[in-house]
Amino acid sequence: MAWFTSSYRAAQETVAWVITGAEEALPNFTIWCSGGSSVGNIVYFSYEVAKNATVSQLLANVTGNHAIQTNDGPITIYSNLSDLSGVAWGCGTANCRIIDQLAAY
Repeated sequence: MAWFTSSYRAAQETVAWVITGAEEALPNFTIWCSGGSSVGNIVYFSYEVAKNATVSQLLANVTGNHAIQTNDGPITIYSNLSDLSGVAWGCGTANCRIIDQLAAY
């Protein structure tokens, strides 16, 4: 299992959003890592709302509050890079992986 670490800047760019399902993808919470990643083209990390709506809300709250309180402090995302199952709900395999864990510092 490969794990990934990344950080992002929140103040000047949109870095996290929720897809409601009105688009082509199923509802999900996605983070864009504007600072890049240690695995090249993987810059989006997403969590499917239907899997656990409470977790999706917590991810949104943690990233939003953390960006406000730390003035763009880094977060760390852990993801199993071999898990490509997100393609079924909108996390494409070319540049997106599923959020397994998120840590804010």
